[in-house]
Amino acid sequence: MAKSVLDAGWSAFRSMLSYKTAMRRGARFVETNERHSTQTCSSCGARGGPRGPKGLRVRSWVCDGCGVLHDRDTNAALNILRSGRNIDRQRTEILGL
Repeated sequence: MAKSVLDAGWSAFRSMLSYKTAMRRGARFVETNERHSTQTCSSCGARGGPRGPKGLRVRSWVCDGCGVLHDRDTNAALNILRSGRNIDRQRTEILGL
């Protein structure tokens, strides 16, 4: 039962974002897949960040590909933003460099 309540809550939240925020302000509401957003480098696109349940404790990491230091949340936000912008171009992957 808890899962169905959680799903209903997220569904209501998405619909509120869609009509209250986006439509009233003339913006576009886009849903995107956040898969691998914390593990993919927002600078070079290499996937090498923290993985698995133990990786959830890691709040910052250094990319193996380009050496950039990432904050986990900021990196994920940049990747999700890029993924949302790529939907206009019919590309749904996180990488869009």
